[in-house]
Amino acid sequence: MEEDFALESLQNVECMDKLSSGQHAGGNMLFCLFSLRTWPFRTLLCVLLLARGLVHSDGQNLRYLSQEAWSTEEGLPQSSVHSIVQTSDGYLWLATEGGLVRFDGFTFQTFDRGNQPAFLSDDVCCLAADGNALWIGTADGALRLQQGKFRRYGAAEGLASAAVESIHVTGQGAVFVETAGGWSQWNDKSFTRQPNAPAGLRAEAAGLVAVAGSSSWRFSSAVVSSGGREWHVGKELPTGRIQTVLVDREGLAWVGMNGGLFVLSAEKPAAIPVTLLNGNSVLSLFEDIEGNHWVGAETSGLHVLRRLAFRSEASLADQAVTSVAQTKDGSIWVGTRDAGLRRMRADGTDEQIAVSKLTSGVILCLAPEWTGGLWVGTPDGLNYIGPDNSVRRITSADGLPDDYIRALVGDSDGSVWVGTRQGLAHLQRFGEHFSVRTLTTNDGLGGDLIGALMFKSGDLWVATSGGLSVVHSDASIQNFSAKDGLGARIATAMAEDSTGHVWVAGNDESLSYRSGEKFLPVGGFAEKEREGNIEGITMDRLGFIWFRMDRGIRRVALSALTACVGKDRCTFDDGATVRYGLADGLPNDEVVAGEPSVGWLTNHGEIWFPTRGGVAIVDSEHLPTNALAPPIVLQRFSVDDLTEPIVPNLIKIPFGHARFTMEYAGLSFTAPSEVRYRFRLDGFDKDWTDAGNRRSATYTNLTPGRYVFHVQARSKNGEWNPAGAELRFRIVPPIYRRWWFLLLSLMVILVLVAGLYLLRLRRLEREFDAVLAERNRMAREIHDTLTQDFVGASLQLDLIAQHLNRGKFELALEQVKRTRQLVTEGLEEARRSIWELRVNNSQDSLPTRLGKLVQRDTFTVIHPHLHVGGAYRVVDPKVERELLRIAQEALLNVLHHARSAETSVELHYSSDMLMLTIEDKGVGFRVNEAPGKTGHYGLLGMRERAATIDGTLEVGSEPGRGTKVTLRVPIAQSAR
Repeated sequence: MEEDFALESLQNVECMDKLSSGQHAGGNMLFCLFSLRTWPFRTLLCVLLLARGLVHSDGQNLRYLSQEAWSTEEGLPQSSVHSIVQTSDGYLWLATEGGLVRFDGFTFQTFDRGNQPAFLSDDVCCLAADGNALWIGTADGALRLQQGKFRRYGAAEGLASAAVESIHVTGQGAVFVETAGGWSQWNDKSFTRQPNAPAGLRAEAAGLVAVAGSSSWRFSSAVVSSGGREWHVGKELPTGRIQTVLVDREGLAWVGMNGGLFVLSAEKPAAIPVTLLNGNSVLSLFEDIEGNHWVGAETSGLHVLRRLAFRSEASLADQAVTSVAQTKDGSIWVGTRDAGLRRMRADGTDEQIAVSKLTSGVILCLAPEWTGGLWVGTPDGLNYIGPDNSVRRITSADGLPDDYIRALVGDSDGSVWVGTRQGLAHLQRFGEHFSVRTLTTNDGLGGDLIGALMFKSGDLWVATSGGLSVVHSDASIQNFSAKDGLGARIATAMAEDSTGHVWVAGNDESLSYRSGEKFLPVGGFAEKEREGNIEGITMDRLGFIWFRMDRGIRRVALSALTACVGKDRCTFDDGATVRYGLADGLPNDEVVAGEPSVGWLTNHGEIWFPTRGGVAIVDSEHLPTNALAPPIVLQRFSVDDLTEPIVPNLIKIPFGHARFTMEYAGLSFTAPSEVRYRFRLDGFDKDWTDAGNRRSATYTNLTPGRYVFHVQARSKNGEWNPAGAELRFRIVPPIYRRWWFLLLSLMVILVLVAGLYLLRLRRLEREFDAVLAERNRMAREIHDTLTQDFVGASLQLDLIAQHLNRGKFELALEQVKRTRQLVTEGLEEARRSIWELRVNNSQDSLPTRLGKLVQRDTFTVIHPHLHVGGAYRVVDPKVERELLRIAQEALLNVLHHARSAETSVELHYSSDMLMLTIEDKGVGFRVNEAPGKTGHYGLLGMRERAATIDGTLEVGSEPGRGTKVTLRVPIAQSAR
């Protein structure tokens, strides 16, 4: 829950008197409060309590604590948090009266009767983590959560009663449940009742109970004890009731009471109240694996107390701080742009220096003086504040080249060097008198406009408008510029490290390193690792360099930065550099424009940085680091916005989905918004994708196949979690993309191609057969028509010649007419055969046409006689045509070869057969010798014609016995 807390100051005399006199139960203490400015998406308002005895101890420094809270407005089902635990997967679990709650740092997920059948009551009293399992105590039974499944245990499973009051897991892993009916112990399958409370959980003679995880701390509702020291309610502790106690990793005891939260140290008698929770009834306390302290309140929900890297000072809130310095007595002086000069004493008090005493209330720079005084630079002159708080003003009237004091640095002899717009002044004090000597470009300085100043081995380094100058102890001046390797002409900040080397930052975002007589660039740092110019450089005592940037503060390991000297590019290892911003406690991340912003390293190791909204203070020697790689969990896997269950095995996704989203969380509670993520999808990505702080990854239009999604997380200062989390899924290909379907398709295609090829071959064969048949037909037609007609014509011409030789001209003329008729008939028959007139244009029947054939003059010699038998039936014209050709060929054979004086032709119709028989009384021949005779194709043609009409042709003949040709043609399918 984000709240605005009023800043309070308890540094008045009346309060201090009460504290000193012991009127307050907490003893002598100082309250220090500060606020953390709004940062993206979350406002952290921190009110910090400082116990003077704990400020520089090895324990928890309470000044650096911040607070954040959540209630029902942020997603809690109910505002009473009775118990808090963290399971091995990193989740935080809360017991509320509205159900069990899981927290990942951003969102809450509630488990109750509405979504979990195992819950018979939403009133959860207590929690305990047992390895990979979580025990939940409710008003109606105990539940165990393991591998995502809840199981309830009640009286039937061995509990003394279903009303659970507490759950405890011992160091040996034993689980004990306290119920309204007594104690029960878990035995891996069920519970067994115990007659008494287990050892370690029993109250001692004084009624004290050991604090969980501690061997020395004890408590009851009225007292806390440790090592012989006791803190009683109404005495060291305020009036009320102690409800819970937590001993953290620092050995401090956090005591939750019905009226607030208090911190105890075994070495200190005072109880330190945490003022943020004053008036709150604290029900539960928990310290997570990162060291954050969680507080469950009765009415205000969940609170977390985090150790931030930076703190601030309430008295300087919202002030534009320009400079900080610490004097010999330990006082820290803070100069501001609008509110003058403030002194923070070592005893915790502070005072405002009257502006009227100074040349101006606008403080530009500060420098301590070796006797304990302080030099103060303003736009209207220089001021000297002595150890006795006396103020001496020094202006251009006293010999300064200019009243606008831009920089100051004290010399070991008590003098001070003053940087102005008109040169560098060296001011020496002789009692109440001062002497001033000014160096300008006329004396060899690179420029008259003076910036940063620094002493190194007795030499004064001066940043000027014309470059970097060094004023040696012998008063000689040496200048450096770009030709000497400097990255920029104007230096914005300088510092000497522990090895004696000088680092110089330029106004072009460059950083240079002094090596011998040359400056070398620091590769990669200016390009990648910074945000704007470096406005100040501070060295701490642990080997780190602190850079005050235009925005934010960056800490870099000196060893890592030195390794980058002289290189074009350089990449820092994880943890070598850390960037700090608002989320780390900075009251403001900006510098005051145009003013120096160098951080000051104090005697106690703290560095005070000026900002536009106060002072940012970091304890460089006790800096909290969170190098723990945060555990990461996959929270949701959605396919086209429909949630799929997350299981350790392979998840099968049907084909046809377009959008795959994986939501994950790195469970770091120190700075959840600073957790960084990277992910990779095996089967799609070649390398990791840097997701920044985005907690989801989406892929679209994935092809069928197996995929493994990997995601890793890292905290701000830590390394990547190598284990990470992974999700395995497979997009099932459609049936037409499966291997067996493709193989089958290929086989079908091959079969189809082969079939088409065979069909093509068959078509070609049919075409060839058709051409061959046509050729044979033409041959037969020619043989049966033209050839025969030519033979007949030849015979007629022979007769004509004989008649003419004998002078029988009338007979010759008669024979010419017959010959002409024969030729005409032959031409007509040839025309009909060539064009294959399939339609019988003749109106004559087959017997009639056969009769005309028999009556031709050509066959007069063989005297053919026709006999038709059976019931006449109309047959196919093709059958009639082929039958006539066969009859004609047979008669011609009789005419040419048989020398028969008589021939019979019989045509017989039956119900399913048409039979043609031609028989002569001629010379006959041997049937088996006929096919071998060259130039004779009559019988072959007759057989081919019979085959075209599905008929059978039989030829019977013997020499001297004549010849019989029989043709049988089935007519059942074609006759009408």
